[in-house]
Amino acid sequence: MIANLSYITIYIILALILILGIKKTACHDKAELFSRLNLLRGLFALEIIIGHCCRYDGNLLSPLGNFMLISVGFFFFVSGFGLVRSYTEKDGYLSTFFRHRILHLIVIALLALIFTTVIACISPVVTDFASIPTSLSELFPAIL
Repeated sequence: MIANLSYITIYIILALILILGIKKTACHDKAELFSRLNLLRGLFALEIIIGHCCRYDGNLLSPLGNFMLISVGFFFFVSGFGLVRSYTEKDGYLSTFFRHRILHLIVIALLALIFTTVIACISPVVTDFASIPTSLSELFPAIL
């Protein structure tokens, strides 16, 4: 009962975000158009996260897991569109792109690994992350 109430709450929140974010005015400015596309991409990102969490659970949120495939397609299309736009409008975009993005992604990946490892170590629930190797000898048993 409480789980179903939380699922309905998630649907209500998504509906409110969608309804409150709808603008019925015409868009004549390129910057406004790209801003609106980016906001819609953010909504689809939320839907993708929810879809990944509940895709195979068979609960009230399962339709979001199925719709997630469409959301991923839109998300990648708009992201690629933004990359092409930045490439054509900004000088030297590719020369700095990897340097800025790769370092950012590595930091996020390390933080996520640390966070999940700490949670797995202190959590009474056994998860797949509980078996993450934490020493060099566990990471490279054949070498060390």
